[in-house]
Amino acid sequence: MKTSRPSPIPFLAGLPLLLSLLGGCQLVGATTWNLDQLHEPDGRHRRKAELESHLGFLLRHSFGKLGGQFGGREPGDAEGEGGSRDDPGAAQRPLDASGGDDGGGERGRGMGGAKPLAAAERACFVALVDLAAYDSAEPRTAATQVSWFARLAVEDPWTLCRERSVLELGAHGQRLGLTMLELDGLPEGVAASAAPDVANALAEVLEAARGARARGENGDLERGELEGACARLVALPLDLAGARRLLRGVSFLIGSEALHGESHGLLVDVSRHLQRICVARALVLAFLDPAGRVRAAALEASAVAVGPAILGNLMRQVRFFPEEVERTRLYGLVAEHGLDAALALAAEERGVDRAELLREQLLFLAREASNPRNSSRTRNAALVALGRLAPEGPGGLRSEEWVDWLSGGDRGQAAAGAGAGGGAGVAAPEG
Repeated sequence: MKTSRPSPIPFLAGLPLLLSLLGGCQLVGATTWNLDQLHEPDGRHRRKAELESHLGFLLRHSFGKLGGQFGGREPGDAEGEGGSRDDPGAAQRPLDASGGDDGGGERGRGMGGAKPLAAAERACFVALVDLAAYDSAEPRTAATQVSWFARLAVEDPWTLCRERSVLELGAHGQRLGLTMLELDGLPEGVAASAAPDVANALAEVLEAARGARARGENGDLERGELEGACARLVALPLDLAGARRLLRGVSFLIGSEALHGESHGLLVDVSRHLQRICVARALVLAFLDPAGRVRAAALEASAVAVGPAILGNLMRQVRFFPEEVERTRLYGLVAEHGLDAALALAAEERGVDRAELLREQLLFLAREASNPRNSSRTRNAALVALGRLAPEGPGGLRSEEWVDWLSGGDRGQAAAGAGAGGGAGVAAPEG
């Protein structure tokens, strides 16, 4: 009778199964480990960082010293063999970008630039895209994504990373049901909670959670203590730093698996509240970014997060978006979504005739399309938006025809008032 030879290392017998399961694992921890290694506390990129593959992270952080049998090493050990994400068994490797090309930082204008990206910027962007690919349906994963995207959108030194992070925040804002009111930030005259107040609120929630866990959530008293602590936390006026700090603490409690039922659901609700604050605060700050392409990303992300009704407000503030990339993106959003929602909102709030609001926006876009100071891309985007808002107009890409049509007395006014594309929520200022 033929018998199989036993494996000299029992764990190896299960390695094929481990590898087969790994492809479906949500190893978000490996990605956030790498992002943390790549950034200084103030957001600057480290020129040398120890990165881990997904399997390497699993072996070292889930199976402890068993990883050493496969050539792994603990963080801080001597330098090991190089590897990449495509090599699942690769050991940690130090990232040394000191000899790379100086193509990162604010000089980077995209993946197709003339200069190759420095290693730190490239590794950060790859990790960012990797993080975005995880399933946001899992509460801790969603919280981790929002926390990191909000940080990178504001702090990362490289324009492309900030831009991509802002766009990712738009999708999360949509998932969370963000509102236009939340994008207004803190009320005027209200200061964000100081760090000690944030720390005390988090400590109170942690203590209440420990009490609920120790008593098994058998009574209303324990749940009431946790509910009260969470309510006081939610009531805090928070800036981005405070919201991110609390979000990390609440995520830790959610992942501890110590609380179940109503208490667990309560913490998930608090996490979603903190995520909304992180998204809103980061988007507001993105509008102040020194790079036009990041501000343009904030325009798009805001429209995704809260819906096309915000386009009316953005058109009213167009004077604050002077660069070509910003206005081109804004007019492209108008062409894509129309202004029906913005028009309905303005008509309700201001009691202004819808047709007149639409006509004001059409005239503004016609002026933008004929303004020689605008680039050809911006002028063309304005013309496309005109065609969407007033399909019965002259069409084509000749701005003078639109100006003549809109200035053509009753015929042009009537046609503009009947536009099927909808109107803006507010009158656009002179550009």
